[in-house]
Amino acid sequence: MTTDKADTIHCDYLIIGCGISGMAMAHLLAKTGASVCVLERGTHPGGSMRRFYRKGCPLDTGFHFTTGLSGAFGDMFRYLGMYQALEEVPVDKKIFLADRNRMFDLPRRQEEVIEYYAQQFPEYQEQIRHFLGQEKNIFETTALFSLDPSHQSLLTQINFTESDIIPLLQYVRTLGMPPELEVLLCSFAICCSGTPANEISLSTLCRINYGLNDNLVRFADGGDAVIECFMQAVEKYNIRLLTNTQIAECIPEAGNGRKECHKVITSTGKTITFDNCIFSTHPIDIFRTISPISNNVLFAERIREFEESCGFFTLWAKVKGGEERDINQPPNASLISYLRKTKLDTLMSPVEPDNTATGVMTVEEIDSTGKPCETLTVFENVFPEECAEWEATRIGQRGAAYQAYKQKRCGELLEKTYRVRPDLEGKLEFLDSASQLTYRDYLSPFGSAYGVRQKVNQFNIFGRLPIRNFYAIGQNALLPGVFGAMQSSFVLWRKLIGEQRYQQEISEYNKTKGFMK
Repeated sequence: MTTDKADTIHCDYLIIGCGISGMAMAHLLAKTGASVCVLERGTHPGGSMRRFYRKGCPLDTGFHFTTGLSGAFGDMFRYLGMYQALEEVPVDKKIFLADRNRMFDLPRRQEEVIEYYAQQFPEYQEQIRHFLGQEKNIFETTALFSLDPSHQSLLTQINFTESDIIPLLQYVRTLGMPPELEVLLCSFAICCSGTPANEISLSTLCRINYGLNDNLVRFADGGDAVIECFMQAVEKYNIRLLTNTQIAECIPEAGNGRKECHKVITSTGKTITFDNCIFSTHPIDIFRTISPISNNVLFAERIREFEESCGFFTLWAKVKGGEERDINQPPNASLISYLRKTKLDTLMSPVEPDNTATGVMTVEEIDSTGKPCETLTVFENVFPEECAEWEATRIGQRGAAYQAYKQKRCGELLEKTYRVRPDLEGKLEFLDSASQLTYRDYLSPFGSAYGVRQKVNQFNIFGRLPIRNFYAIGQNALLPGVFGAMQSSFVLWRKLIGEQRYQQEISEYNKTKGFMK
């Protein structure tokens, strides 16, 4: 891992957090000539993109699947020179409504999805075509979802439409669809934002849902493929990457009449001076860091208004017999969304925590010895109350009652797995499990899967902070997931380098390499 023996470091940009948005931001700024230093509190970069190994099998921490590399998502990776290194693995997707005992096997491409649902619910064809047509229109007319230089930056022009201020549930209920159809059309985005249908806006759902409906994929080697590309950028552009490091103290600038900070002391005792500082961490982390030198009341009130998205309880296992796969054939990946209740209004809501969504995912992989294997990941939404009695503990301190809780939860997840994948019964070798507290200890301060909830009429922390040379990006800023987190980095980068430089960068890239749309 990159280290730096100097006690004092100077850089143009200091970036806090090395998840997907921090990695993208560091890469962008360094690529355009800035000196960059990144602080990561963990032992390795990547955040929830990171993988880990058990008995030689690679397992995903939090990055399971994404949209295909088309449109702006692919453009971002192409601009960073990472596109060729990322291999898309199509994910077969199904939705199982447990209380109806009914499985829906969804096709690829949104047009095919429309026809599939129209066949399943012929009396509601008009509503289906209207809703999914609305979804496509909102996605394709979001200027933010393009790197085209002719489009305004979000930071310079924000145009809200009715779809941005209407709650999804309110809109869906005007269409007069049955509960099964409501859940089928909306559950992917609800489950990938951790925000209930009465809180998320119609436009936010559509922007998340369209790509997942159209082309659901994962990357071969998971998030490690992206991290490896970033580490190459670290070497190429001399990015300083300091792990096991975070800000211990901010030293405010004195006497200039503006609240700025150009110096911090790290937890390892280093002094870092910089022109600008960019946080890619949770809003609570940002607030805790800057509050000693900022008494901005409005900012504090905004932070207090935020509510966390759900967390996950996760089980990992190895599928016995997966080693028989031919490694010369493309790998397979399958996702079944197991929805316990057909109730959109309380899906993934703390109001009804047992209205759960469970992802049952199998992936063909290559293990640490170069041999084929197949893994199972089962992840289900949970809320903090489930682990409240161990809230004040850390890993290794939680005792027998906690272990019994985890064992019980694993048993429940296996029961659901065998209901939708009876072919796996008797073929699984347990590898590991994680509660929301595990994720809290290693990743976000609350263990939430998507940071704060994406609520209607709530403006998340993005762009300039109360400290004038401090900024915020990340999945809490625009949209959850890899797409939204990376997009926040590109939008802020555009603002920081200036419109003229941005126009030049993208126009030159467009001429020489094209967006390959």
